[in-house]
Amino acid sequence: MSPNREIIEEPSFRKELMAIESDPRGADVLLEGAIWVLSRDPRQGQQLGGYYSLTWYVTIARPGKSQLVLYYAFDDEEVLLVSIQERP
Repeated sequence: MSPNREIIEEPSFRKELMAIESDPRGADVLLEGAIWVLSRDPRQGQQLGGYYSLTWYVTIARPGKSQLVLYYAFDDEEVLLVSIQERP
């Protein structure tokens, strides 16, 4: 297992993120903490759908705004950011 996995985005992920935060710099800042954690230990999130599911998620708090849910999958080398959605 490598200490820092490479972060890769599904093509639709960036579109979803930009719909939530249209400023590219703001979008990157929004993800900064989650990416730091996931690149080091993606099991910090919650597994979606049970033990055999390949999809995981983490929530991102935004004071005064709705929470975000970041869906991802991973292996020993990479973390694939699949989707990001606002949670009301």
